[in-house]
Amino acid sequence: MPPRAISIKVAREEDLSSHIGNDGFYFDLVDFDRVRAFQIPDNTTMSRLKEEIAVEFSIPSQFQRLWLFCKRQNGTWRPVRPFSTEENNLSMTSLHKLLSRTFLFLNPDGVKLFLEVLNDSSPQNLSNDDGLVFLKLYDPEQTQIRYIGMLFVKASSRPSDILPKLRSLAGFCADEEMELYEEIKFEPSAMCEAIDANITFSESQIGHGDIICYQKSSKSLSHHAYPSVEIFFKRIHDLKAVVPGEQRKILALEEEVARLKHQSDLQTEKANMECQRFKRERDNAVRQLNELQDQNPQIFLEFPITNLLQATENFSDLCKVGDTEYGRVYKGIIHDTTVAIKLSRSDILFQQEVSILRQGRHPSIVNCIGKCSEVSALVYEWLPNGNLQDHIVCANGSTPLSWQIRTQIIEARSATLVC
Repeated sequence: MPPRAISIKVAREEDLSSHIGNDGFYFDLVDFDRVRAFQIPDNTTMSRLKEEIAVEFSIPSQFQRLWLFCKRQNGTWRPVRPFSTEENNLSMTSLHKLLSRTFLFLNPDGVKLFLEVLNDSSPQNLSNDDGLVFLKLYDPEQTQIRYIGMLFVKASSRPSDILPKLRSLAGFCADEEMELYEEIKFEPSAMCEAIDANITFSESQIGHGDIICYQKSSKSLSHHAYPSVEIFFKRIHDLKAVVPGEQRKILALEEEVARLKHQSDLQTEKANMECQRFKRERDNAVRQLNELQDQNPQIFLEFPITNLLQATENFSDLCKVGDTEYGRVYKGIIHDTTVAIKLSRSDILFQQEVSILRQGRHPSIVNCIGKCSEVSALVYEWLPNGNLQDHIVCANGSTPLSWQIRTQIIEARSATLVC
């Protein structure tokens, strides 16, 4: 029976680097539709295949270690084991018979392999304690993930043991806090779980072909649209129906929205802090003024007319709250404080009232904060419950004053406003 031609697809680290994070490819390790395929007879040995690979990629056979790529039950494609020295001398047909009990060696579209290029740091003889893991780095600021490299780990070691190596590969500082995740699957939904750095790889069931995605700690990255690789993967999965170029635009716009919102929140927080500071300064100034006025009843603040015009909208009727034979009263705000502004009918009445107020303060008389001599106006503390006359005649449905309170008011010898 003549030999049958089969397709052997060989993925290299260069393929992983160029595929992951580009053109919408984020999950798994490589797009096999874009890797080099070798068409060889099924009686070709693995050693002969290595010779062809050496010619194609300029990598001598002695520096090649080929791994079998297999499809896992969850639908992902991962390297599961390297070929042994003995297997390198077997034909593809013999390898199929040998491995078919455990792995699906010949797929409908051929054989998928991973080419590891050996160097001085590569373990020559792999033991059952060795595991080949692949590393991806996630950058929340750029909403981008990229391939970093592969690493052999001991099943008995812990992820915390490789943190210095991961920091070095990513260019992080020596004390950078990091988070590690295992990329498990992406269909029908993305699944990415946090890795406990303090239990062994064996306990975490991490071994040959598994993918570790890592990043800076997301604690300080909450202002980004996708602060963790887990959230990023889920969002990418949601956008899988969108063409790759549009995916990047959507991610960039969402990150820009998150950035602007963070800036807005910071500015709002800063403004609130400034507002609180101004309120404290105002309260402190009012307290000091009250103390000074208690000690020196004759002291009044002198307000410029601009303050009064602004507070009353140029003495608008909309701000007027009272009108008597002695003057008109307006409600306004000066320096964030609500006040009552009494515009005297004449300068004589104004001077008389100032003279009386300078004689001292009384608990039953509303506090005078200051005056504006330009328009013969007095600025009083605002008391929201109306004037004495309204309470005596029960205007606006106010509760009638008891005779005891009326007597106290008479004894107090007048008050213009009451609390």
